[in-house]
Amino acid sequence: MEVDVRKVQKIGQWTLSVSLPKDWVKRSGIGPGDIVSVIWLEDGSLRIKPGLIKVEGGKLAKTVHVEEFNRPGLLGRIILALYLLGVNNITLVSERPMTRRKIEEVRRTVSMLPGLAVLEESPNRIDIVCFIESEDLPLWRLMRRLHNVSKCMLELVQLSMIENDADLLKDVYGARDDANKAYWLTLRQLTLANAKPNVQKKLNIGDSNCVPEYATVAQLMERISYLTVDLARNVEFILNSRDPNMNVEPLVRRVDDVMGVYTQAFESWMARDPRKAGTALNRSNSLEHDLRNESGEIIDGYLESGINSTLILSAKCYLDDLAQIVSFSGEIAEIAMNCGAMETSTSICKA
Repeated sequence: MEVDVRKVQKIGQWTLSVSLPKDWVKRSGIGPGDIVSVIWLEDGSLRIKPGLIKVEGGKLAKTVHVEEFNRPGLLGRIILALYLLGVNNITLVSERPMTRRKIEEVRRTVSMLPGLAVLEESPNRIDIVCFIESEDLPLWRLMRRLHNVSKCMLELVQLSMIENDADLLKDVYGARDDANKAYWLTLRQLTLANAKPNVQKKLNIGDSNCVPEYATVAQLMERISYLTVDLARNVEFILNSRDPNMNVEPLVRRVDDVMGVYTQAFESWMARDPRKAGTALNRSNSLEHDLRNESGEIIDGYLESGINSTLILSAKCYLDDLAQIVSFSGEIAEIAMNCGAMETSTSICKA
């Protein structure tokens, strides 16, 4: 963090002023006559941002000129960024009627972000509103939701192989959207907690120093959900091949162990229990090592059975993804160990 010390100057009889840093003015692209917003933070400090930020009833509002975002995907990314920053009212304006591509991009982005909805839409203006209040959603509940969804996805992958039913994997792809929504909402809550001390208390976060820890654990669980989608795609290809020589039993038997390590790591983090976390970490290291070794043995067995090389590659990718899920679980357990050792409390969640 850069600190620039400035002296307060008196202008006229009543006005006090502080000059803006030259480098900041240059990077921000502002000049004489431009508007800047001075935001009062709850700790008593001020934050200065270029442009106009409206505050209505404590809620942030932002206007976006869509002509500046012509590259596909960029407008959606701007909406996502404003959502994560806690903006409640987003207004998209355009001098010319918006193209169909931009409108569809807006609708697609809004649909993937929980609590966000298009309030009004016209060819030159779209009003987007977030109806979720931060204090209404305890952070521990969102984290548990993300874990439960990703674990359910693993269970569905396992069940599809046991039942030899590729149709069950459609639910995995649907659940991925649920995991994605839980992840984005978690990041929004964490951003608000980092900026507002009163939100930290309502979300049951110790202080702003804990925010990166929560964000890291949430990101690891989101990656696990992505890996589970990869598992589902490989399993779908294997099941649809109908190869009589392809025995999926070796692929099924380790899923229970993987889910067990994942759950144990997550629960140790929720409980801030370094002993449970140590057990989960040792278990994850051992299981990852076993999976890496078994991967070669299973692949050798498939080769001897004369199975198609494309199917073997899918099986190899499947086993590698399982090992990576275990590795991410180990990272969660390691975070739990580090944080648990620094805290005197035994639990971060209340039912």
